[in-house]
Amino acid sequence: MPFVDTPRGRFHFETLGDEGPVVYLLHGVTAKLQDWEGVPRGLAEAGFRVFAFDLRGHGLSFWPSEGFTPQDFSEDIEVCAQALGHCTVHLVGHSASGRHALVEAVTHPERVLSLTILDQALGPNPTRWEKYKAIYAGYPTPYADEAALDADLHRRFPEEPRFSWYKGLFKILPDGKWDWNFSTRSVWETQRLGRDRSYLDWIPKVKCPLLFVRGAQAATFPLKRRQRSDPSCHWIDIRYWRARDTRCGKTGKRPFFTRLFRFCDRPPHSDSHA
Repeated sequence: MPFVDTPRGRFHFETLGDEGPVVYLLHGVTAKLQDWEGVPRGLAEAGFRVFAFDLRGHGLSFWPSEGFTPQDFSEDIEVCAQALGHCTVHLVGHSASGRHALVEAVTHPERVLSLTILDQALGPNPTRWEKYKAIYAGYPTPYADEAALDADLHRRFPEEPRFSWYKGLFKILPDGKWDWNFSTRSVWETQRLGRDRSYLDWIPKVKCPLLFVRGAQAATFPLKRRQRSDPSCHWIDIRYWRARDTRCGKTGKRPFFTRLFRFCDRPPHSDSHA
């Protein structure tokens, strides 16, 4: 079970692929690195070195009580790359991590070869965090045992697949109790500090190619509208794709792989090593 120790904290990750360009997979809030399901293996089989991380406050990475701005997450990416010896990386950020990866690409352009943003509109929603905080306050965690967890979740979500999806957000503790697989504070603080403003104005600052992916349920690409009207965005290499399903693990379908492989364009292996 690999970890990387950095000045900012200890991060859990999993890696696949022995050589090739480095790809970092960054999940969204409430998720964990395992939620990428078949994505890491598919990328590795195509010739990439894949590193999927648990974000701070999630999974087996460290759980701090503060430090949940997009800039904090960007610096986490940066120190992990430094500690692992990766001079350049392709960043793939899902949901909130699309915003974090954008900040990293702008703040450290020499590090980022390409940026893929999945299911993140980059617009503001300054009160969204209040909903998250209220939801998690309504769960009597930790649960005494798995039976107690199942009973409560069946009451809330009597039908699949929602029951299994929510149960996947929990973990068993050493004492046999069950609790969230993430710090609830990290979730609503990430929302509060990350969605207080729009990050669309960061797009003109991006120096690398950008793949912007939204789900079939999304009505539009606000970024595409802006690029048409804002001369400062015209030069940016932005590509758009509407995927059928952009949930973290569902991106493991062949159309997504094909798009991502072509987008990353597999630069020389030597470019992705220290």
